[in-house]
Amino acid sequence: APFYLHDFVRHTKGGRQMNHRRLIYLDTDTVVLGDIAELHDLDLQGHACAAVKYCLQHWDDYMDFDALREQGFAYFSPRSCIANRGVMVIDAPAWRRQNITGKIEDWLLLYRQSRRPLWVGGMSQPPWLLALNGDFMELSEDWNCNSLGRDTMSAREVADLRKVGFDRSGLRILGRNLSKKGQVSPFVITCSRSGKLLHFNGAMKPWLLDGDTEQAGLPSCSLPARFPVSAWSWSVLVQLFCRGVAFLSCADLWSAFLTPEAGCAMKDFDQEWRDDEVKWHNRRKELQVAREQEKKEELERQAEVDKAQLDLQALIAQKSDDVYTIADLENKAGYERIV
Repeated sequence: APFYLHDFVRHTKGGRQMNHRRLIYLDTDTVVLGDIAELHDLDLQGHACAAVKYCLQHWDDYMDFDALREQGFAYFSPRSCIANRGVMVIDAPAWRRQNITGKIEDWLLLYRQSRRPLWVGGMSQPPWLLALNGDFMELSEDWNCNSLGRDTMSAREVADLRKVGFDRSGLRILGRNLSKKGQVSPFVITCSRSGKLLHFNGAMKPWLLDGDTEQAGLPSCSLPARFPVSAWSWSVLVQLFCRGVAFLSCADLWSAFLTPEAGCAMKDFDQEWRDDEVKWHNRRKELQVAREQEKKEELERQAEVDKAQLDLQALIAQKSDDVYTIADLENKAGYERIV
């Protein structure tokens, strides 16, 4: 959708042309805390678009550079920072002039024709990165505080946590553990404190979360300084460089803007029942497996008892035979002495 906005909004339903030199695109999983009019007034300095750079992920996290070289593209840098296209400011004339949409479509065609995948991570972000190849205006992190819906933090992202003052004690307070690979799950977000746009990219969308999920299993966000609500389902205070910072469930930041009616309207009741049925089926299956395992262990224990009893009986019988044999020998020896 964002790659065709410049054409989609060109005409209104009445057929009148719109002045759409500046377009602002936000993914639907975004919470707005700042004044996006600031984005409208930005000077993009000739760039077709503006976006937020994210240097905790690099191009080689998405692109297969061997496959790209096979296609004749050897000039891309594997260690370049990615940008997240969930928040974009588009200069429509420059976008058309530089044929950004056409370049994205060319990359999608190359992907389809390639003997092996040129990238991972979907059909939107990677071809957009390749089409721009770093030619965009960089926005500050506040305009796309992302990863509010992600699960696992990479070792690189965890290292960035340490830079803002997190230690193991802080992770324990949030119910997080550091894995042997240096990863943390689920995500801990600190940019939300000053973020103007909060982006719930990732699989853990707040509207899909199970009500039974423990807080320790949900992404945690630092409390936004500009947030108007003060009541939360859960919150803790973490010391970062000897300063107390409040953290809460990121999902609360999403639901705080929803009225009960809106929350109910967004709810997929059929999916909820399907999810429950799957959980019930899995629980029944787990109980059945547990019962079968318990029965198997009981049979094994009984077999061990039976074997032990047989061994004991055989030992008793053997000892009895030995006694009788000795008695016989003694009787025979006594008989011989008498004779």
